[in-house]
Amino acid sequence: MKDTKKEILNQTDGGWDVFEHYIIGEGYQPPRVKPTGKEPSKKFKFRKEETASSSLQLKGDSYYFKDFGDAEKAINCFDFVMKLKGIGFKESLQNIIDSMDSLNIQAHNYSKKTPDFSGKESALLSKEHIE
Repeated sequence: MKDTKKEILNQTDGGWDVFEHYIIGEGYQPPRVKPTGKEPSKKFKFRKEETASSSLQLKGDSYYFKDFGDAEKAINCFDFVMKLKGIGFKESLQNIIDSMDSLNIQAHNYSKKTPDFSGKESALLSKEHIE
């Protein structure tokens, strides 16, 4: 599973492309400029409010989402998709991988078979990718 996460992060600029895709999909505009080492956090509106309600933060090589109205810590792109879609971790991986076509990212090591999450391993999320 770590290999799958790592490959997705590598192919999506530390998760930036994933956040951008899903934030725009919800009808909001992500920060116009990516957070950098000099300015590691960028605020933006993720709800219909007067002021910024969240931020994208650069921590190390990955981006994290922080909702100012939520007491939880900043979350990575996988947790963001889980929370946004109300799905589990494996489903969030699959959802992101399925979105990679629209993100113009090559998921070269994965087949495009739809996974069966009823307990059977899929071609995409095989034991070697999950463990």
